[in-house]
Amino acid sequence: MKSILKSLFIGGCLILPIAGMSQNSESKTQDPRGVYKLTTITSNGIVQYAPFDQYKICTDSVSLTVAVNDNGLFRISNADKVILNYTGEEVKGENDTSTKIYDSDDKGFTLKWWSEIKNHILFPYRDWCIEKYQVGEYSSTASKIFSALMTVQERDKKNDLIGTWRVLGRMDELRDVKEQLKSMYEKNPTAKPNNNFVIFLPDCLVDVSGVCLNVSYEGKKSIKTGGVTQRIKWLKKDLIAIEFKKGYQIDYTVYERVTGDVPIISYIADRFVK
Repeated sequence: MKSILKSLFIGGCLILPIAGMSQNSESKTQDPRGVYKLTTITSNGIVQYAPFDQYKICTDSVSLTVAVNDNGLFRISNADKVILNYTGEEVKGENDTSTKIYDSDDKGFTLKWWSEIKNHILFPYRDWCIEKYQVGEYSSTASKIFSALMTVQERDKKNDLIGTWRVLGRMDELRDVKEQLKSMYEKNPTAKPNNNFVIFLPDCLVDVSGVCLNVSYEGKKSIKTGGVTQRIKWLKKDLIAIEFKKGYQIDYTVYERVTGDVPIISYIADRFVK
C-alpha cells in the first residue's frame, strides 16, 4: 500500500489539530494538511454559516471530501479531483477557473471554486464560491466517524468485538463452513482486503459503506442496532459470522478482524490515488 496519509499519521496515531505546525505559524501560504470542517460559504456576495456538515481530508497524495448527515449517513468522495495545495487567491486570466487555496495556515484555509451548477439554491451558475475551513471542529456524528476511520482500533479486553473488521463473505447457512471459508479467502485474501469494513466502537459502529449507528453489546453473543438484535457466531478467535434476516430466511455475513497499525482511511484513500 502507498504511504497515503504520511502527513497525518505517525506510528498509527492521528495528527489533526496541529496540521501545518511544522511550518511558520504566521504564514498563510501553507499547504493544508489534516482534517478541516467547512464553516462558512460565500456565494453571490452573501456569507452564511455552512448549511451542511462537510469536511476535507488533505494529504500529500489525495484530498477527500466527507459529507455527514444527521441520521448517521456519510459519503467519502474525491470531489475536488486535485490535491489541495496553496495557490494564492489570484485568478490568472478570464479563462482561469482552477480551484484556489489561500489564507492557509495551521488553523484553517479558504477554498475558492468555480461553479457550473445550474438552478442551485446555494451555488451560483458560472461564478465563484468561497468556502472557509477550520481544523479541530467536528459535529457529534462526525466525531464518531473520524474516530473510527482515522485511528487504529486497539483490542478491548472487556469487549472482544471492539475493533476493525472486514467483510470476508456471506453464507446462507453455517454448514460446510471450512469449505465456504476457503472459497472466501481465495476471492478476498487477507493480504489484499477489499474496502468493506465495519468498525465497532464502545457506543457505535461505523460501516465504511457510509453509515454510523448506535450499538449496544450483549456480551459476545449479539449486538443491537436500531432496535434489531443480531446474533453472533464465533468461528475462530478473530473470525465471526453475524446473522441478518431476509424475510423468514437467516443468512450470515462473515467478518475477519483487521490487525496492524494502518488506519482504515488509508485503505479508502488508496482507491482514489492514481
